[in-house]
Amino acid sequence: ERIGKEKPNFALGAVSAVTVVIVFCSFILASRIGATDDLRPWDLAAIRFGVSGIILLPFFAKFGRGGLSAADSVSLAFFGGIGFALLAYAGLTLAPASHGTTVMQGTLPLFSFLVAFWMRESVGNRVTYLGVMVIGSGIAVMLADSMRNADAQQLLGDILLLLASLSWALYASRVQKLNVSAPVAVG
Repeated sequence: ERIGKEKPNFALGAVSAVTVVIVFCSFILASRIGATDDLRPWDLAAIRFGVSGIILLPFFAKFGRGGLSAADSVSLAFFGGIGFALLAYAGLTLAPASHGTTVMQGTLPLFSFLVAFWMRESVGNRVTYLGVMVIGSGIAVMLADSMRNADAQQLLGDILLLLASLSWALYASRVQKLNVSAPVAVG
């Protein structure tokens, strides 16, 4: 039976939302701290995927690739794993941590919309379009400010963070298109 058919559980939803916020904020802070402590993006990626690989090995042993082809597995690993992580880590070595949340995570809804639009998937209603326009306006204002006040290093960091956001949006789109179950998507 599919997961989406159960009655919504508000408490579980609230706990899940808080957990997601904590995980994403922790990712930004830990990445920035690691990047400023002589760790290179490759080092951070090795730590991230080494530890998570060990933790998720039982899931892989139980679910395998979950029926995904090798090519689909590689695309998910690239966009949601190593591609996203290396772009984010490299961006956070060059740009302030605050840009990790505003540039990378703040643009994720915009990139998700653009990827869905590009893939000719359902992109929502007028409220969605309004939200995308507001996010786009915010990005334009931040970009204009960065162009005036930032050095080339910070601008490169911001570009890398934008690419990390795009990479994650591509991953999320692939997960949805392939109808990947949560244990397979995580592992």
